[in-house]
Amino acid sequence: MKHTIRLAAAALIVMVPWTAALSFPIGVSARAGIGVSYYSMTELDDHFAVVARDFDMIMPELSKGVNVMLQGRVWFFDFIAISGGFAHFWGESKLDIGEVSPITYKAPANVYTIGGAVRAFSVTDVLDVNLGINGCFAKSTFGTNLLTPRRLSEYKGNDWGFELIAEAASNFLYPVEIGVQMGYRRLTVDHFEDKFGDTALFPESTTEIKLDYGGPFLFLTAGIRL
Repeated sequence: MKHTIRLAAAALIVMVPWTAALSFPIGVSARAGIGVSYYSMTELDDHFAVVARDFDMIMPELSKGVNVMLQGRVWFFDFIAISGGFAHFWGESKLDIGEVSPITYKAPANVYTIGGAVRAFSVTDVLDVNLGINGCFAKSTFGTNLLTPRRLSEYKGNDWGFELIAEAASNFLYPVEIGVQMGYRRLTVDHFEDKFGDTALFPESTTEIKLDYGGPFLFLTAGIRL
């Protein structure tokens, strides 16, 4: 009887923490970040070179930009998560030709993401390492005053892409998380129209303008995880 009681007590001791853990299998996290992305704007940068050559000047390439992001996740058993997020990209280049206004190009985008993540590695009271993949939907605007110097002509475009991410976040300041997120994004918007339905074209080649936001990115992040 005593042996049976000891076994029952031992089983209870083992099961209680597991039962407590399994009673709360779902957690949430939210974070914000600021960082930089590098863009593969090869065709647009080639166009900048053509424009700048006409004025015997150099126009800055649109090869990177500052970004901000917001991201939320629902975690299951503190291991796998579904996530949704939002990021805003700033992109602008100007050529000061000494007249009333410089030649300006703008290429901002709002990017919405949905995907998943897993906790790949963890060091107690130090950090968690997560890996993830997201689908991306970009709503982008292309604007320039090249053809109409007194105003910025704007064209809208939408497209899909994806991103792969890896991140490290602190786990010793619970519920606060501070970390870094890096990854690679593949995302090209290749068709732009203005409000009249006209397509944005490169004037020197009459090919459609496309904006390639693909490339590596890095965010510094802070948030909470419950």
